[in-house]
Amino acid sequence: MEELDYLDRETKHFLAYHNADGMGFEMFEDGPTNEMGFLTRKSMHNMVGNTVWVVEGMGKPKKYFFRGYFIVDEVVSDPDDDQLYHVLGEGEPIAHDVPLNNEFWFPSLRRMQGNFGFGIQALRAEYVEKFDSLLKEHIPFRPF
Repeated sequence: MEELDYLDRETKHFLAYHNADGMGFEMFEDGPTNEMGFLTRKSMHNMVGNTVWVVEGMGKPKKYFFRGYFIVDEVVSDPDDDQLYHVLGEGEPIAHDVPLNNEFWFPSLRRMQGNFGFGIQALRAEYVEKFDSLLKEHIPFRPF
């Protein structure tokens, strides 16, 4: 696998949220994989080539974790529901818990993202930098 250039200046950045309680499963309960994706009812065909950063929330009170990123390489309609889209790509998963609740910047991110109630949303550069720092801290060696 070649190195993914998730910080390319032409790339747009988005944040996707996985609600483990609402979906009934945790993101990597079957083990981590470089192939990542999400489901949405928003039309996402213009997403190919863009970077999606992933946050997962679970429990009560809600605990939030950074789960990595992926670069979208495909958007396909669900065969059983033409209003549902699978946004798929390859990236770097973080299977261990990287807590976000205590990060000083996280409450403002949650507010900007409507407490993750708006679905996938654009991500401002200042937060891309925060996630990039976390990524480098938790995946210091990249074998590709």
